[in-house]
Amino acid sequence: MDIYGKYKVSIPIIIAILSFTFGIFMGHVLYISSSHNFPINESSINYMHLNSLTTLSFWDILYNNITVYIKLISGVLVFGILDIYLLFINGFYVSFIASGTKITYIIAGILPHGILEFAGFILAGAVGLKIPSNLILYLLDKKEKLMTKEDICEIFCMSLLSLSLIIIAAFIEAYITPTLLSLT
Repeated sequence: MDIYGKYKVSIPIIIAILSFTFGIFMGHVLYISSSHNFPINESSINYMHLNSLTTLSFWDILYNNITVYIKLISGVLVFGILDIYLLFINGFYVSFIASGTKITYIIAGILPHGILEFAGFILAGAVGLKIPSNLILYLLDKKEKLMTKEDICEIFCMSLLSLSLIIIAAFIEAYITPTLLSLT
């Protein structure tokens, strides 16, 4: 039974993207509303993040990213709730910080590694949401089998691609981002 129709779009990927996007939206909304209630010192935000980005080694960054990756993949154990939460928080945090930051800092300090890192996290989140999503579809008689060979292959490929993106992003964040930030 084909539940996707003409275009096969993975439901877990859509949920992961929406969780991250909603976090981005809420981070920006909170920044705007909080900046009216108390002043947020832009220079301290920039200094704090510029300092942390230039002092972390590749291995520190990779360790942090792999920790998030493992939590997202293991989100399957808590029916994907951890994935939705972590993706929301990551989107929220990046947006809150970026909202109070100069565009040059965002372009130099977040964009080069962030595109790959966020894509990797979204894919890892989709992996953690895949089995719960399949279980729901199976219980609703929208899927004949809980897991097919295609599902297992998709999980493996998304996991591998996600991990690859996260490793490349850590390399960029450790070796390229500090140089770009020093130019701003």
